Amino acid sequence: MLPFSRARKSQKTKDISYVPYQKRLEQIEIKREEFSSQFNLSNDKSEQSRILQSSRDFLYDKLLNGIFPAWYGTEWHFQGITDKPKTGEFPITAQSKVDTNRIACGYFITRILSDLGFKIKVYKLAQQPATLMIKNLTPKESWIFSSNHESVQNIKMKIREINT
Repeated sequence: MLPFSRARKSQKTKDISYVPYQKRLEQIEIKREEFSSQFNLSNDKSEQSRILQSSRDFLYDKLLNGIFPAWYGTEWHFQGITDKPKTGEFPITAQSKVDTNRIACGYFITRILSDLGFKIKVYKLAQQPATLMIKNLTPKESWIFSSNHESVQNIKMKIREINT
């Protein structure tokens, strides 16, 4: 779920560390299709709302308990573009050597979103500064605000408004 408007407790899931990453993604896609089908077959707004909430909860749980753990141990590099946990490549430059185990921050975010089924332009979005990436991925009325030259008091007030 992006953005995280409020912290939510993740559902307990069994240890899936033995499940290959691609298999995890396939399981998520099957469930996404089930949610989509249920939503499209329903004409009841409250039922559709329940399905959307269930899909959000499922996605949040899989992100925390299935996707993130798979990437643990994948090293960071400014030029890293791996598309699989703990494997991949980054472009060779005069100053760098081939390394098949690294990822850059922007690519990490966009790769995970793409793996979860979000239709985004991974490479184009990953190369943007973080603030532009956030603005491109969240609604205009979201919780994002600029706090340049604002007092701590005003920032706290804005955060409280967001969380109400």
